[in-house]
Amino acid sequence: IVRVQRGEIDAGIRDMGQARVWLQRSGDRITLGVIGHNLGKGEAIRGDYLQALLEFDRSIETFERFRVHDYLANSLYEKAELQLALARPAEAWETIRRADAFLPKLESDELASEVLSTKARVLLALGRLREAGDTLAALAARGVQDTDPRRLELSLRLHLARGQVAQ
Repeated sequence: IVRVQRGEIDAGIRDMGQARVWLQRSGDRITLGVIGHNLGKGEAIRGDYLQALLEFDRSIETFERFRVHDYLANSLYEKAELQLALARPAEAWETIRRADAFLPKLESDELASEVLSTKARVLLALGRLREAGDTLAALAARGVQDTDPRRLELSLRLHLARGQVAQ
């Protein structure tokens, strides 16, 4: 993971592939799901979007099976972000709706904020401006400050979509 973050994408993916083999032998399914999630992120950075989607799907399946809600929501929102980047907003909507269903169960406020931010992005892409505004209000209710870059960007995009250039 560190190698991917440092830009050594191929080497990082190779290391995670090796870790996957070891984890399959050990039977640690949860950590195997984490590796799959991170492989998905690495493949997305590398530009192999189909492989990234497959890796996210594998991790989602694992986290669903073992009811690991925070990890599941994380993989779902990351997959929705990728689908949105691939100009598949309808698919992204189906994915982020699944993550959104876990909001009450999430232990991490930061993860909940990421899910809500992605949900707002998807709603904006779909032209569902009222719902995007409601989602921004939910971000504020979760304590995300007006100065948070995600919230600022989403507010700006919402104002522009509404034609409220002065705001």
